[in-house]
Amino acid sequence: MIKKLLILLFFTFSFSLFTYCSAQTYNADSLTQRVIAEKSDSIKLNELYTDNLTISDVDPAAHLKMAHKLLLLAQKNNDKMCEAFALVIIGYDSRVIGDNVRALDYTLKAIKTANETHNERLIAYTTFFHGHVYLNQKDYPKAIMLYTEAKNSFEKVKDYTMLRMAYEGLSQSYLLQNKIDSALFCSQRAYELINQYHITGLLGHSFGQLAIIQAKLGNTTLALSYYNMALTESYKAKSPKQLNYVYTHLAQFYADLHQTDSSMMYAKKSDCSG
Repeated sequence: MIKKLLILLFFTFSFSLFTYCSAQTYNADSLTQRVIAEKSDSIKLNELYTDNLTISDVDPAAHLKMAHKLLLLAQKNNDKMCEAFALVIIGYDSRVIGDNVRALDYTLKAIKTANETHNERLIAYTTFFHGHVYLNQKDYPKAIMLYTEAKNSFEKVKDYTMLRMAYEGLSQSYLLQNKIDSALFCSQRAYELINQYHITGLLGHSFGQLAIIQAKLGNTTLALSYYNMALTESYKAKSPKQLNYVYTHLAQFYADLHQTDSSMMYAKKSDCSG
C-alpha cells in the first residue's frame, strides 16, 4: 500500500489553487517572451528552471499552458534550448496525468532536441525528466541509470540545484524497491547540497522523503522532526502540492503507529489541500 502511495503522490500535482494563481499565470505568459529573448544559455536555463519550478508548484494548469506557449515560440524562433525544455515539461505533465505513452514520446523528443544543442547541462535536464517516466512505470533499473547519468553531468557542470534533484530521484527509486540504506544515502547527499549551496524549492518533498525513510528505519522522533520541517517549508512555499504530499504521508505514518485519530486528522487535511 505504501509503495503505491509513494508512486502516486511523488508525481501527482494538486490542482488546488491559491487566490493569487491568476497573477502567477500572467507571469507564465511573460516568461515565454523573456527567455526567448535571453542570449546567454546559462541565464536562460536558470530562468527556465526557476520559473518552471515556481509555476508548477503553485499552479500546475499554468505550468502546462506555459509549456505549450513556449514550444510554439521556440519553434518559431528556432530556439532549440527552449524547445527542448518545453518538450520535456509537456512530457513531465503528461506523466502526471497518467499518459505515459505521451510522456515517453515528448521526453524522447526533448532529449533528441537537447542533443542538437550540444549543451551538456540541457541534455542532463532532459535525461533527468526522462528518468521520471521510467520511475512512474516502475522500471527502477532504467530510472536509476538515467538519474545517475544526469547526476554525473550535473556534477560535471556544477549545477548543484539539479544535482540535488538527481539524488532525490535516485532516493525515490531505491525507496520504492525497499533499498532503505541506498535511499537514505541519496537523500542525505541531497540534504547536504541543500545546506551547502542554500538551495530552495520543493523542500517539503525533500524533508518529507527523509521523514519516510527514518520512519521505515524505526526512528519515530527523527521522522516527526523531518515531517515538521516538511510542513514548515510547504507552508512557506504556499504549495498545495507539497502540503498534500506531507499530509498524506503523515496520515500513513500515524496509521502505522495505530494512532487512528491523528491519522484521520491528517487524511482530512490532505483531502482539503489536494
